[in-house]
Amino acid sequence: MIMFSKIKNTILTILVIICAVGLVSTLFKKCSGPDNKVSKQTLDSLHKKNDSLAFEIKKDSLVIDSLNAINNALVSKIGHQKAKIITIYQQVAEEKDRVSKLVDSGLISYFNKRYPYDTINDKLKIAQQVLSGAAEDLVDYDGAVKVLAIKDSIINLDSIRIAGKDTVISKYISKEGKYKKIIGNKDMEIMNWSSQYNKLEAENRKLKFKNKFQKIASYIIIGGLAYTMLHK
Repeated sequence: MIMFSKIKNTILTILVIICAVGLVSTLFKKCSGPDNKVSKQTLDSLHKKNDSLAFEIKKDSLVIDSLNAINNALVSKIGHQKAKIITIYQQVAEEKDRVSKLVDSGLISYFNKRYPYDTINDKLKIAQQVLSGAAEDLVDYDGAVKVLAIKDSIINLDSIRIAGKDTVISKYISKEGKYKKIIGNKDMEIMNWSSQYNKLEAENRKLKFKNKFQKIASYIIIGGLAYTMLHK
């Protein structure tokens, strides 16, 4: 009867030890280690944001390239228009020189060609000097009208260029903002990895302690069983 009581007490003691070891092991399992799922979700979210921002930056770059191409085309057109103005000035100078040399019938013929409905003939007493000066002024007027039209065109082209440049500047500002966000996300990612590393290091220490505790508990159980077996 006494032997049975001893065995019963020993078994109860071993069961208590096993339960205690299991309870402590469960507590270690719940308390140890970082929430890897949450950490992974955070990192995935940051990666998606960065990928989205990189795509937006690529779109901005394509818009900038397109606007720069348009700007280059407009610069070429403006250069062509300016070349036209130079040509007109040269033509005006040549025409004025030609008109200044006209006399008598030549002047009358010039005015008749210009104003066919207002006939001028040599019977009309008009001073040659007045006609010659008027002819040169008309040449200047014709040139000025052509130059004015071209300069209006240049102003319009420059307005389009300026609007394009404003858009390019806004796109560069937009890209800068997106790059700053990516850098911020990268900093958060580094902080997340650093935090996860610290948690893993803490978990490793707890696992080492848990392993030692489990070994000690196992030795105690084995020793208790051996003692029971030897003293039956």
